[in-house]
Amino acid sequence: MQVLMVCSGNICRSAMAELLLRAKLSRLGIDDVTVDSAGTLDIPSRPIDETCAALIRRDGIDAADYRSTPLTKDHTEASDLILCFEEKHLSKIAAVDSGAAHKTMLITDFANACDTAVEHASEYPALFALPPAKRLTELLTMMHLLRPRMPRAEEIVDPFRQEPVVYVEAYIEIKQCLSKMGNMMTWLQ
Repeated sequence: MQVLMVCSGNICRSAMAELLLRAKLSRLGIDDVTVDSAGTLDIPSRPIDETCAALIRRDGIDAADYRSTPLTKDHTEASDLILCFEEKHLSKIAAVDSGAAHKTMLITDFANACDTAVEHASEYPALFALPPAKRLTELLTMMHLLRPRMPRAEEIVDPFRQEPVVYVEAYIEIKQCLSKMGNMMTWLQ
């Protein structure tokens, strides 16, 4: 399973999400899910924003080798799940690859689906009998069943060049989303 995180410049939100999810998957011993990230803006390769790097260092993650990447159709076609941070990213991803809509959503929307699936796990025994990567894939096909029970998805604000508190809020929101994903992948294992 290939997960792609997409934000605007690929130096803040999607960069943190990629690095944090890779670390989480490693800690959980899940090796059949890979993570990448890209940005909708056509910006040449850059390191992660320094404030973001400082935040993820708190989790023991070194981002020294990280470099941003502009989003291409190759990224979307290679991905099984595409998670983004704002509504505008959905349309920009669709402009790159109109066939990616069925596997693209806000990270908060997918996290809500993970949370809802775990909350109602007894109703979905087949989902939780699957290995972690297959659970992510199956959850995509179940969105129509879960959506009526899910809260409305929220955007995660771009912290770039904002006050430090905005960076911290984005970091916390991303970590919460990834925690819900991790919980769903390991529930009842």
